[in-house]
Amino acid sequence: MGAGARETGLHRRTVRKYLNAELGQAPPRPPRPRRPLAVDAFAHVIDAWLRAELLLKGTVIHERLVEQYGFAGNYQRVKLYLQEARPRIAAELGIAPDQLAGLHRRFEVVPGAQAQVDWGDEGAVLAHVGIGKVYSFHMVLSYSRDPFCCFTTSQDLAAFWDCHRRAFAHFGGMPSLQARSPGTPR
Repeated sequence: MGAGARETGLHRRTVRKYLNAELGQAPPRPPRPRRPLAVDAFAHVIDAWLRAELLLKGTVIHERLVEQYGFAGNYQRVKLYLQEARPRIAAELGIAPDQLAGLHRRFEVVPGAQAQVDWGDEGAVLAHVGIGKVYSFHMVLSYSRDPFCCFTTSQDLAAFWDCHRRAFAHFGGMPSLQARSPGTPR
């Protein structure tokens, strides 16, 4: 084994692990103990909320934990906890996994009636040319999922409206105006 380690430049334990694996004797790896997370202290609260309303959104749960219980953890931890808890609570309530998928309500919109707008923080991608911060503006039409994206160096109100104007130009006008039938006065 020492010769194999010298030949490969790897540690002798690494060489042993791979040799044993080739022989079908990969050493069992002991499970790592799970570290307690900040959300664990509120698991009983979250579980109770889920028992009352199984499809309660993660964002709502996080907001309630922060407002009502002073929760200092981030939303991502709540979301990860919900991935484990929701199926478990559903099973307790007698809801099968295939039924759980069917409980999600699809939100329908008419063409041109709605769009979603978000900002992205692109950081200092142009710092090398003297631009300290870059933001991305995203608009997605809810019905068609047609996307639009542009970049700006500000998130102030003037930039916000300018990005909207650019998006409407990209879509060929305000989406609700496109949804009208031909011959309908605008």
